[in-house]
Amino acid sequence: MLGSKRYKVTLVMVATMALVVGVACSCQKSAPPRPEEPVILMETHGTLSAVHTKLTISADGSIVYVKAEGHRLPQPGSTYTRTTWEGQLSEAELDHLLGLFDKLSFDAEGKYNAHSEIMAYGSDSFSKLSVILGGRTKTIEANYHPFHHFYELPDVPVKEIYGYLKYLVENKTEEVSREEIPI
Repeated sequence: MLGSKRYKVTLVMVATMALVVGVACSCQKSAPPRPEEPVILMETHGTLSAVHTKLTISADGSIVYVKAEGHRLPQPGSTYTRTTWEGQLSEAELDHLLGLFDKLSFDAEGKYNAHSEIMAYGSDSFSKLSVILGGRTKTIEANYHPFHHFYELPDVPVKEIYGYLKYLVENKTEEVSREEIPI
């Protein structure tokens, strides 16, 4: 009798657990969609110019461009200005931009060296432009600020990319915020 009682209790416990797991699985909502993985990310830093920028273009074509400007030698009480622009690319514009990266010959590690001796004179800027597609990242590195100096480059494939990115930021975004931040 004791053995059959344990058997019944065990059977009820197993059935209850199966019911709870089954109800939990059937009631569980699907996970909310994750935000789109960034497709393009460009960061530029320059201490002499005291300008730092970050451009993000997501897979859905949304653009966010942030520019922080300050003083070369900040004093107590100084501020820097952070301005944000946002916009939206059409599918055709995003496809065109991504197609420009196909013109570059990236090395085995997915890097493209866009350093320039001409551009390096008098500049301490560093720029890193990455395109992320299918879980793979390809990166262009440069020793200048692409939006300020790309037009000085000889005819190289990155010139077209930088020029198009500058065009998109200037023509496809609007300023959404500007803030003075104390140092």
